[in-house]
This record gives sequence, C-alpha cells and structure tokens, in this order.
Amino acid sequence: MSTAFVTQPVVWIIVLLVLAACWPMAQALRHERLRPVAAYLLFTSVLVLVSALTFMVLVWGALALAGPAVLEGTAAAVITLVLALVPGLVAARWIVSFPQTRRMPK
Repeated sequence: MSTAFVTQPVVWIIVLLVLAACWPMAQALRHERLRPVAAYLLFTSVLVLVSALTFMVLVWGALALAGPAVLEGTAAAVITLVLALVPGLVAARWIVSFPQTRRMPK
C-alpha cells in the first residue's frame, strides 16, 4: 500500500469538510448539559476512533478471506467506507446524547 495518496490535497480537503460537517451534527445530537465544544470534541474523537478501527478490521478481514483483488475498484472502496462510518456515527451519537458527569477534582 502506498502512502502517496495521503499527500494529495484532495484528501485533506475531504478531511476538513468531514470535520466541519461534524459540528452541526454534534450540536443537534448533544445533551443540553453538554457544552458545545465538548460535544464536538467527543463526537469527532469517537467517530474517528471507532471508524478507523472498523475500517482496519474490515480491510483485514477482506484481505484474509478473499485476497487483495476484492478491494480493488471504486464500489469496494465506497462500501468499505460506508460500513466503517456507520458504527462510528452510532457510537458518536450515543456518546454525546448523555450528560458527562465526571469532573476533575478541584
């Protein structure tokens, strides 16, 4: 796998657009006691962590079961990305819908 794709400006534009789209989603789903910035940070961090782990498991499983030929093509890439984003969105929605009750000691 080549890392040349990461250096493309299009990838960084897509990442910034996704991060910008997370703000209204986090604000719409957040609990009323959760501050807006905290909701955004929780939403994006959980979304990224769960989606990345799901993506790695999906790619690893596809490579182990069917080989690298199954991941070639645009349709396979879109399906893999959608299947990786769904659990991330569910987990991110769940985490911001509850009030955060833990506080740092004074």
